[in-house]
Amino acid sequence: MLLYDLSDCRTLKAETANPGMPVTLNCSEDAETAPSNVTWAKLKGSNSVPVDLTRAEMKEVFLTIPSVSASDSGWYRCDYIVRQSQRCSKINLHVKSHQGLIINRSF
Repeated sequence: MLLYDLSDCRTLKAETANPGMPVTLNCSEDAETAPSNVTWAKLKGSNSVPVDLTRAEMKEVFLTIPSVSASDSGWYRCDYIVRQSQRCSKINLHVKSHQGLIINRSF
């Protein structure tokens, strides 16, 4: 597990998804400069844990979860390098309940 400092990360627009539907998170900062060495983690408490690659797929700046569930709700962080500078972004994923309510699981 890695300790993280969220104040260093850029907050991106939150994503909302329905259970069982696919969702793709994008940590790209801009379209002109492609980030390299992109890694994704899910934030839990004061730690970040690697994304479960049996449930999600990482490709370039994208993290795709083919079928989201309530347990996927929460903050995600991606770390990357742009122009030899280490950067990070965070995205909050909200998964709606079956009644249409948003389940917002904090760390």
